[in-house]
Amino acid sequence: MAKEYSDKAPHLIYLPEIPFDEKEFLEEVDKVIKLLGYATVVVGEGLKDHDHNPIGSSPFADVKKGSQVFGGASSYLADLIARKLKVRARAQDLGMVQRCFAPARSEVDEQEAYLNGRVAVRAAVAGLGGCMINITGDCSEKELNFATYHF
Repeated sequence: MAKEYSDKAPHLIYLPEIPFDEKEFLEEVDKVIKLLGYATVVVGEGLKDHDHNPIGSSPFADVKKGSQVFGGASSYLADLIARKLKVRARAQDLGMVQRCFAPARSEVDEQEAYLNGRVAVRAAVAGLGGCMINITGDCSEKELNFATYHF
């Protein structure tokens, strides 16, 4: 929606909320490459297939019993493109680089993150689990509430 021209990157975006289909993915990437000569694909870590299996899950997925660390989707998919479509492909995992780029944060983002952290600590001290912090209104601390979800 933010593109000035339809052929500008990113060409394809895959979100973890939508079940991932490998065959469909390869067909879409191949179509864009044939049309433009290259493709820029954005993938959200945490992609899962129709059976809820993680795409490219991290090799550290079961460090703690019962927990999973999702990651590696971009590297897995770059390798898949290279193998199946026989084109050069690379992955750029922004990870911590993106999160640590201080000039890109806004004052409001910083304030909201700080206040969310304060309320999250209060929730933990109060013994609450399975809660999500919810911002409503103007981001004053009194407007931050606990919203309970059962995960």
